[in-house]
Amino acid sequence: MAQRRWLIWMGATVLVGMLVCAAFSLGVYVGRYGWSAQGLRYGAQPQAPAGAPDQPDLIGLLRRRANGTLELATRQGPRQVEVNGATEIRDDLGSNLTLEDLRPGEILAVFGTLSPGNGRRFLADRILRVSAPAPAQP
Repeated sequence: MAQRRWLIWMGATVLVGMLVCAAFSLGVYVGRYGWSAQGLRYGAQPQAPAGAPDQPDLIGLLRRRANGTLELATRQGPRQVEVNGATEIRDDLGSNLTLEDLRPGEILAVFGTLSPGNGRRFLADRILRVSAPAPAQP
C-alpha cells in the first residue's frame, strides 16, 4: 500500500509539472503575439518601400488606430506606435496622408525611435504606407 501511495504522488507531481509547463508556454505565446493570430498571419517580411532611403525601424500590418496610437502586427509580435503632429505620413507614391487615411490591413513602414520607458512602443518620426488593402469584392 505504501508503494502505491508513492506511485500516486509521483504521477500527480508529473501531471502538475506538465500543467505548469503548458501555462508558462501559453503565457510566452500571448506575451509575444497577443490573444489573436494576426501577428502570425503577417508572414512574409515586405521589402523597404521604394521611396525610403534607409531601412525602416519597424514594419507591420496595421491592426488598430486610436487616439494617436497605431497597433501593428509585426513578425516580433504586436507593437504600439505613437504618432504626433510632427510625424510625417506618406504613401508609396510620396503623397502626404493623414492619420485618418490609414486603415486596418495596410502594411506600414515606421521610422523612429523606441520610447525610453517602454521598449515595445515606438515614437514615429515618419510613416510610409507600403500597401493599401485590396477593395472588397461584391
